[in-house]
Amino acid sequence: MSRKGNCWDNACSETLFGSLKVERLHGQRFETRQQAKDEVLDWLHWYNRKRLHSTLSYVSPMEYEREWKQRTRQAVSGPTRSSEEAVEKMESPNRFPLSHSPGDEIYSFMGYGF
Repeated sequence: MSRKGNCWDNACSETLFGSLKVERLHGQRFETRQQAKDEVLDWLHWYNRKRLHSTLSYVSPMEYEREWKQRTRQAVSGPTRSSEEAVEKMESPNRFPLSHSPGDEIYSFMGYGF
């Protein structure tokens, strides 16, 4: 890890895992790794779908992303483009890097392989 204030700081990751530990895992003991994985995934689903985030104007990340997509689609679709072209351009991986559902990458990381 880098020094304080350096661009290599991983504060976002530390905040996420700190919240996981405090909000869901503190004091729990699991009999199997599978139980621990299931508990973490349940929390991640809740975190992305229902938990209100102050940095996102108190909406969930999925709701924020949905609203952002809607606003961007409206801005992209103009009088010179058809709506199909606008949607196609919007769904391009280069145009919108979060085209997957938040948390999908964690499935492969946790060994679920969906």
